[in-house]
Amino acid sequence: MESDNKLMAMKSILLFVSLLTVLFSQAQTTISRQIIGSTGGSFNNATIDVNYSVGEAVITTVTSGPIILTQGFQQTDIGLAAIDEIEISHEITVYPNPTGGVLNIAFSENVAKNGTVNVRIYDLQGKLVFQGIENANASSGGMQLDLSSLHLGQYLVHFTDAEGTISRAKFVKF
Repeated sequence: MESDNKLMAMKSILLFVSLLTVLFSQAQTTISRQIIGSTGGSFNNATIDVNYSVGEAVITTVTSGPIILTQGFQQTDIGLAAIDEIEISHEITVYPNPTGGVLNIAFSENVAKNGTVNVRIYDLQGKLVFQGIENANASSGGMQLDLSSLHLGQYLVHFTDAEGTISRAKFVKF
């Protein structure tokens, strides 16, 4: 008799757990943008759409041509980000890659005719870690950079010659 009671209790617990599972699996979660504030509202017509809230921090809006950047807590639902294409006219080769210190750069065309090249090196977070004007070897169409002071990691190197032509490459420092 006692084993029947235990079996009945186990069946009841199993039924209860099954019902809870079914109930919670049917629940749907909806996440929507919300602002907790004391008051606010919106206004729109054919030419303008304004949303506001009282107590929201005011942060600047920057406009450049057709691009509008609004910073703050209320953001529009749809945004468009554009990146201007940079035409790269000169191919470059960096070696050895990965490098332990000295990086050799060879230009496919003789970019070095004017003698100097503006060099900028960025880490992968976009931080400028090296900038300088380097003399290029006009006879070999290349140059060497001593990068022994850089930390281990991946870097992007940008070259701009006197004519404003941009060349880029990626390398690893070990």
